[in-house]
Amino acid sequence: MAEAILINVAPGEVRGAVLDGGRIVELIVARDGRSSHVGSIHLGRVRRILPGMGAAFVEIGLDRDGYLGLDGTAAGESGGGLHEGQAIEVQVVKDAAGSKGVQLARRIALTGHYLIHTPSLKHIAVSRRIADKSERRRLLEAVDATSGPGRGFIVRTAAGGAPAAALAAEAERLLRCRREIADRGARAAAPALLYEEPGPAIRLIRDRAHRSTARICMDSAAALAAAKAYCAVWAPCLADRLAFHDGPDSIFTEGGADIEEAFESVLTPRVPLPSGGEIVIQATEALTAVDVNSGGFHGRRPGDTALATNLEAADEAARQLRLRDIGGLIVVDFIHMTEGGHWRQVLAQLSRRLANDRGEVRMLGRSAAGLVEITRRRQRESPTRMMTEPCTACGESGRVATVETVARDIVRALGREARAARPGRLTVEAAGEVVDALEAGIGADPDRLETRLGRRVLLARNPSFPRMRYEVAVEDRPR
Repeated sequence: MAEAILINVAPGEVRGAVLDGGRIVELIVARDGRSSHVGSIHLGRVRRILPGMGAAFVEIGLDRDGYLGLDGTAAGESGGGLHEGQAIEVQVVKDAAGSKGVQLARRIALTGHYLIHTPSLKHIAVSRRIADKSERRRLLEAVDATSGPGRGFIVRTAAGGAPAAALAAEAERLLRCRREIADRGARAAAPALLYEEPGPAIRLIRDRAHRSTARICMDSAAALAAAKAYCAVWAPCLADRLAFHDGPDSIFTEGGADIEEAFESVLTPRVPLPSGGEIVIQATEALTAVDVNSGGFHGRRPGDTALATNLEAADEAARQLRLRDIGGLIVVDFIHMTEGGHWRQVLAQLSRRLANDRGEVRMLGRSAAGLVEITRRRQRESPTRMMTEPCTACGESGRVATVETVARDIVRALGREARAARPGRLTVEAAGEVVDALEAGIGADPDRLETRLGRRVLLARNPSFPRMRYEVAVEDRPR
């Protein structure tokens, strides 16, 4: 469960951090122009049907057609098959990635704070994370009594302990929302957007906050007002947890956790372990490889070194999957161990840590080659991919921070310098493409930035600087 949620709102960007036990466990980044479409519902038009692939491509109004997997009756057959040109209602279930468009589904799901309305399922299910049998039975009975027969709902983890009246009110809101979407679809011409998910800050509260969440802190008055309006309707139990951060320091330096450093760390492949070892994370098109190295750590016996490092690596690898939101097939190459009991300890540790992941994650076990295989499904673009792009210098085998990422880092660095340094004009020296981005207003409008900082800002291009390098200096005399 999330202990605290911190949300930073800047022009064109929302970043969030989820802390559990004082430790950063999730990072979220959303930027204008690359916002998530997951959850949006469209009236689409079937463009192409590929019976051999069991798929159709559907135009929904985005740059690329969406991919719809077909199940049941094969395309083109009578009694339920699609045909090209047909208008159908679809929902985005996975964002576009690389050359692939969004992934679509015909089974609609509307998410609230306590419930997910699933019209096509026609039954009620309870989250597996609610383990208490009596509570599961209470929730089932409460939703069944209020929603009516034949209506599908999934009771979310956040519903644990929620009063029956709150569940009933939310069920009715979701049913009403479904009727409104159907009405809009009946009047619209394809392609048309019928329903859109709330913005990233509200989604973060909806999907991560629970009754046990102690604090939800935001540094934007407008975002806080929107959060209060959301909680008043959907989650009154969270209303008194909302707080506004207006201190001189960044919201991400609160509580001793260096969240800015965590955002920087997910851009690098190497992650240090407490004992002196490390894990190295490398992503390819087919899979993500996690390699465990002992580094300079040496125990009393070789077996002790391997076990201690592997236990730390199991903990950190599971955490990094969440922080980086890594999806697909993941293979972990632990340090070789000869004792079966040691392997059982490491696999048990990894399994326990993966159980805390709210994503759909499965540990497949240890292969014949000694690699531990994991699958993890993600729906939205990960923070790493949001902040980086393929590196052209290395033949796109690696990734490098985008120009926008560096520009936004500089804006934050200017804020820190303005608060801490002596009076005077701030000078930024950076690569030409980064200065171009800053002058174009990426990160902050230049005039408004100077007003906010109370300082003049001079931008200087240095052709010898690589993209990631920049320097901020303070002149002795303001000009």
